[in-house]
Amino acid sequence: MAKTKISEYSATAGSNTDINSINLAEGMAPSLVNNAIRQLMAQLKDFQVGTAGDNLTVGGNLAVTGTSAFTGAISAVITGGSINNTAIGGTTPAAGAFTTLSSSNATITGGSITGITDLAVADGGTGASTAAAALNNLLPSQTSNANKYLQTDGTNAAWDAVSLSTADITGVLAVVNGGTATSTPSLVQGTNVTITGTWPNQTISAVGTGFGDVIGPASATANNLAAFDGTTGKIIKQANTVTVAQGGTGISSGTSGGILAYTASGTLASSGVLAQFGIVLGGGAGAVPTSTAVGTATHVLTSNGSGVAPTFQALPASGPSTIELFYFANA
Repeated sequence: MAKTKISEYSATAGSNTDINSINLAEGMAPSLVNNAIRQLMAQLKDFQVGTAGDNLTVGGNLAVTGTSAFTGAISAVITGGSINNTAIGGTTPAAGAFTTLSSSNATITGGSITGITDLAVADGGTGASTAAAALNNLLPSQTSNANKYLQTDGTNAAWDAVSLSTADITGVLAVVNGGTATSTPSLVQGTNVTITGTWPNQTISAVGTGFGDVIGPASATANNLAAFDGTTGKIIKQANTVTVAQGGTGISSGTSGGILAYTASGTLASSGVLAQFGIVLGGGAGAVPTSTAVGTATHVLTSNGSGVAPTFQALPASGPSTIELFYFANA
C-alpha cells in the first residue's frame, strides 16, 4: 500500500520501501531520490497544518511556548503538574494571562467558583446572587398577584386566588370573624312572618295583606314619578307626566308667555305666546286662547262681526266727538 502520510510509515526501516508509490528499494533509480525527498517534505507539511488528519502521541513532556487554540473537543485526565506555575490542586493563584478555559462538557467535583456573572435561568441558573432575588426569578411573575397563593395544575405553577369549598371548612365560625358561632341557628317568627322546616332547609314567608313583589323597569329618569302598569298592583312604570285626572297637567312642557287651557274634557294644552299688554281672546271649544296685538294710543277695541277677532281701531271721523256713558242704577 502506498504510504501517503506519516501515520502510514513503519517503525521498521526496512519496511519503508516507498513514499506515495515512489520506489525507495535498494538499487532505486537516482532520479527518484529528488522525487522522494519532495514527497516527504509535502507529507511533513500536511502533518504540520493538520490536513493529513493524523493523531499525535507525545511520550515525553510537551512544552508549548506560544498561544494554543483548540477547536475540537478536549478530553484529558490531569493527575499532576501545574497551570501558570501553580500546582494543580493548589490554593494560591499565580499572576499570569491564563484566564479562559472553554469546554463543551466539564465536571467539577470540589472547590468553589467565584467572580463569575450570575448564571441565567435559561442556562440552568437563577440569574441572581441572593436567595430572595433567585426565588423571585424562579417563581411566576408576581406583578398584580398580591395576596394570591401558588397553585399547580399538575404540570405548571401559577398564582391563583384562594378558592375553598364547604369540604375545606370544618368547625363553627365565631361572631367576631363574621360567623354565627352556632351550627344550628334559631330563627324566630315575627308579625306577619312565618318560618317552616328545619335548619338548614327553612322557608321564611310573609303572611297577611299588602305583601307582594313590585317589578319595575330596568332604568328610569331621576325625579320622574312612578305609575302602576296594569291592574295587578305589582308592576310599575315610569310616569313621564301626571295626568289631569291625577291632579296634574298631562303635559311635560309649555310655551313661555302662554297659558293653560282645556281643549277637551280632561285635556290641558299650552297656548302660544300672548302679546304683552294685549287682550286675551277666547278660542272657543277645542282651542286655546290667543291675544290681540297692542293697539295704538287712543284707539278702541272694535268688534269686526261674528267669527272675526276684534281689533283696535281709531274712532270714526263722522261720529260724535264725545262719548257719553250712561248707566242705570237700580231703582
